Amino acid sequence: MPGSNDRPNVIFLMTDALRATALGLYGNRDVRTPHLERMADEGCFFEWTYCPNPSCVPSRCAVLTGRYPHTCRSRVNFVLLQPEERTFPEDLRDAGYQVAHSGKNHAYPYSGRNSLNEVFDWVYEVSHTGPVAPNPDPEITAYKRFLRRVFHDDVIHLGEPWYPATTPFRKEICSTYLTVDGALSYLSSAREPFFLHCSIPEPHTPYTAPEPYASMYDPQAIELPDNFHDDLTKKPTYQQITQVVQRMDTEPEAHIREGLAMYYGMINFIDDQVGRLLDYLRTSGLAERTIVIFTTDHGEYVGEHGMISKANQLYDSLMRVPLIVWGPGHINGGQRVDHLMEQIDLAPTILELCGVPIPHGMQARSFASLLRGEEYQPREVVFAESGMEGEPTNMETALELMEKQETLGWGGRPYSWRGRVKMLRTRRWKYCYYLDGQQELYDMQEDPLEMTNLADRPEHQSMIHDFQRQLLNWCIATEDTVPVWPPVQPLRLH
Repeated sequence: MPGSNDRPNVIFLMTDALRATALGLYGNRDVRTPHLERMADEGCFFEWTYCPNPSCVPSRCAVLTGRYPHTCRSRVNFVLLQPEERTFPEDLRDAGYQVAHSGKNHAYPYSGRNSLNEVFDWVYEVSHTGPVAPNPDPEITAYKRFLRRVFHDDVIHLGEPWYPATTPFRKEICSTYLTVDGALSYLSSAREPFFLHCSIPEPHTPYTAPEPYASMYDPQAIELPDNFHDDLTKKPTYQQITQVVQRMDTEPEAHIREGLAMYYGMINFIDDQVGRLLDYLRTSGLAERTIVIFTTDHGEYVGEHGMISKANQLYDSLMRVPLIVWGPGHINGGQRVDHLMEQIDLAPTILELCGVPIPHGMQARSFASLLRGEEYQPREVVFAESGMEGEPTNMETALELMEKQETLGWGGRPYSWRGRVKMLRTRRWKYCYYLDGQQELYDMQEDPLEMTNLADRPEHQSMIHDFQRQLLNWCIATEDTVPVWPPVQPLRLH
């Protein structure tokens, strides 16, 4: 493999709500993404990567700190990075890297030591509703107004902002394009070595794309997910509640296909912009000096298990995420890795690849040796979690809230995330334990779609007890070790 003693540049490409199995790389029968597929062929492609949490802020904060959500305390979307938390871009900056951000934030606060503008040397912020800073361009103003209307109308009529709408504007002023435009603008004058966080805010809801992507897929020709008709009656009750408040129990299949078609079109829009970025690296000569990482913050149901968007659950639909690492001059390309991976391991991995010490308190472990083609000890089990303090909402309360229209935008309501759940995943099994005692157990070899909950089967109780022990050990082992306690002085006897 190519070996360089120079510190590499790093581009961290993170999308939002991209389910792994929505890509042909992960088995989707409808979607082809030629630029990501080339990136995977030339780089290191990971088949089984799990994010730490099914929601934006907790997942992003955990990845940026290398610390689990229950440790860094960003446990729900309403809790941004805490003042004491330190992210790996700060470590890179302090080691001499120029650090830049283009696209969605949804992790850093807007004031204090670790605020977005304090951490990064260069910032261009783009959200789900377009550029964040005021822009005098009337077309961009109209585009932002359109997106806000789509959000509002979908929430009022559907409970969640997912129903597809074609963006009646040029692709060049849309959030995905503008995010990559910002990245390219930065790269044109970047000082090396640099770290660039290119955070594309799609294919998150609202499902909307410009042409030609909006009509790229024929809804009638799209296959519904194989677990679309999952029977949730033997699953934790919260899943049935989610399906009802999202109104997916009565939604016509034709509408789901239309949503899927737009979601897939958004993915192809992203793929073309990834290709635009990689082409720039190749033609500018930066490719040999740069590592590019492609991933997302969490997955998305988009019809799987008969639900839409995301929720306080830990199915692979939400937890399994794409991961590709590409860097012609710095990694051993052409690898297809089928180990279980935890996404938070990216933080120490990036630091090690850049020759920066891994700080005390970072709970993740580096897989830089794997990327270099050296010996690596894979994880035998991965962990994840979701939820916040408080009693979970029951069906009776949910129905009352629906009558008051207080379940609109369900995933954005704090009470939709009440009730905590922890997940353990081995090569064959997935086990989820809810604080109220409900459980899920899936045989991921025989039942990869997670449709048959085996948690109540007598023959599996001994294994479940062992999984509970492993979850307890994980919770204990990941208790915080920050701040570092001063070493104890030897006791002097007089």
